[in-house]
Amino acid sequence: MDPKVLFAKAVESASLCIRRITPDDMGKPTPCSEWDLRALLNHLVYELLWVPDLLMGKTVAEVGTKHDGDVLYSDPQSAWQHAADGALVAIKHADPSAVVHLSYGDKSAEYYIVEIANDVLIHGWDIGRSLHCSVVFDEAVAKVLYDVFLPRREELASNGSFGTPVEVGSDAPIQVKLLALMGRHADTEP
Repeated sequence: MDPKVLFAKAVESASLCIRRITPDDMGKPTPCSEWDLRALLNHLVYELLWVPDLLMGKTVAEVGTKHDGDVLYSDPQSAWQHAADGALVAIKHADPSAVVHLSYGDKSAEYYIVEIANDVLIHGWDIGRSLHCSVVFDEAVAKVLYDVFLPRREELASNGSFGTPVEVGSDAPIQVKLLALMGRHADTEP
């Protein structure tokens, strides 16, 4: 699957629940135990705000603290939509083979786009869990991400990006397998 399509589908999936957030929801717990709903959404918007800068070839040092702090302001849905739209446009015009300067080294734009798609998809599910909003992944998207990240299982477990992988049966649905790989228990609430 084209990484650009993969990213767009991840944003679409996350947006379904993000559009339902009310001000009263912001303090709710999430599967990311260190973040309540507001902090998790702020993280997602922050990550998306970086996408245009990094795809234009800027380094982390050049971007600096431009996106630090509260990026939700008083309108979380508008902040999400603005960041998502900016990332979608940047990704649409990106050369997949271009070099992106990430905090942990230079990678291809394709690598980065897939990585950020996974972040959006999984954290979109986390937000859905917090809101008791059902999130059903596109099976093709989940399969691609599972296949990409399964060989990186040990890295995921050690770098703290996601939770420790959870064991599930080989016959589990692909969404459950991807969530488990990212340290999520698909059958539990935050």
